[in-house]
Amino acid sequence: MIVLYIIGGFVCLLLAIYVLDRREKMSKKIKQIKEQKQEIQELNNQLDEIQYQLDLMDESIQKAHDISSQILFYMKK
Repeated sequence: MIVLYIIGGFVCLLLAIYVLDRREKMSKKIKQIKEQKQEIQELNNQLDEIQYQLDLMDESIQKAHDISSQILFYMKK
């Protein structure tokens, strides 16, 4: 009977070691995922800023295009 208790205790010890090891690995993975998420968010913010600047440039170019079209129209008259 004592042998069963020793084997049971050993199995519980191995199971505890396995669970703690898996927990440590999962916490490392979660940390990596959070870091990647932060990097993606930073890149997304940079892309939003670039998109905003491109929109501003597009407005200026569109205004210049409209003015040049009007000038060409009046020159053709």
